[in-house]
Amino acid sequence: TVFHAILAEFANTALADSAAMRLRLMDIAEEEFRKAVPWPAVRSHWRGHLEQISGWLVSEEIARRAETERGEAEVRGKLRLGATGLTISGKADRIDRLLNGELVIHDYKTGSIPSAPQVLHFDRQLLIEAVMAEEGAFENVPAAPVRSVAHISIGRSPKRKAIKLEGEFKTATVHAELTELLEKFQRPETGYISRRAMEKVRFQGDYDHLARFGEWDASATTRPGPVE
Repeated sequence: TVFHAILAEFANTALADSAAMRLRLMDIAEEEFRKAVPWPAVRSHWRGHLEQISGWLVSEEIARRAETERGEAEVRGKLRLGATGLTISGKADRIDRLLNGELVIHDYKTGSIPSAPQVLHFDRQLLIEAVMAEEGAFENVPAAPVRSVAHISIGRSPKRKAIKLEGEFKTATVHAELTELLEKFQRPETGYISRRAMEKVRFQGDYDHLARFGEWDASATTRPGPVE
């Protein structure tokens, strides 16, 4: 999105006093809005929003730079999961290498930040990116332990929420679970369930029409059987 492009360019801005950095942030925003947002009213709305949270963004940037050796923004990567023969790919919004050599992976959110249980069970993007980073899968980011992953909300009430990769969030655990899941779906006897691991049932599923959802519902008793 345009906000990702703005923050990616801002990550390369030289450190200066906060006032100068805020001006630089808004200059970058103006250029990106000009290229990507043709509607004046929308540009004005987004410009006003970014200006409102620019002080917080600059303060966060200065604080992160103080403990960061190097950062990479909008960095692509791919990892072959040897046991499955499959390759996963993705793009991280930002990866910072801390002064002690560990990595922190960030994801910008224009909406709400997922809770830790949501990240663990439903929103595993950053956890999989951590697996990739520890394997050296991202361009210009040598393999290193990942200390934490963090979501940064750039909505009306900006905030940052980090999750340390320990316990159930360990990259070794995520790697094993991802491999197990992919291997399971490679077996001919594994059916592709139309509503697998639904966090909430009030939303329409992508495959409801193929599964003829409506002739049955989530309360119906399942009767597994082979498909001829």
